[in-house]
Amino acid sequence: ALQDTSGTVTGILCIAHPQPLDNIDSFETILRPFVPRLEAELERLWTEDRLREEERRLRGIVDTMFDGVVTINERAHIESINAAGMRIFGYERDEVVGKNVNMLIPEPYKSKHNGILKSYILTGRARTEGFGAEVVGQRKDGSVFPCVFPFPTRGWKTSEFL
Repeated sequence: ALQDTSGTVTGILCIAHPQPLDNIDSFETILRPFVPRLEAELERLWTEDRLREEERRLRGIVDTMFDGVVTINERAHIESINAAGMRIFGYERDEVVGKNVNMLIPEPYKSKHNGILKSYILTGRARTEGFGAEVVGQRKDGSVFPCVFPFPTRGWKTSEFL
């Protein structure tokens, strides 16, 4: 049986050989070429498990924050929104994920935000770093409120906090 680092069985290894294996040396000779590949695959699976667990932990932290958190990708499409963000903007998660972040910004700030974001993606530098642009957010009901859209202080990744 294959086990992860906590001892949980994650799979079973079965090797079929056309001849009976009469001693341990024969068995080791057959397995030896597979060991590096098996070790690499097990390490990959364990790493994926650790990353999934870390992602669940971070999502739990973000979802219990009092501040609204919206993450976007490099195309300005919303990838996630936490519970506070849903409450503040008045949207459910499935109403915003995959949509352009500009749905949360009224005019004339929306047009300005497009330029700021495009400039940031092209140059990797924001006009204001850290807490970024002070803008006006727009709720689902059309009401507006002041908010801050921070830009990351490091280069663009696949997803960044907005």
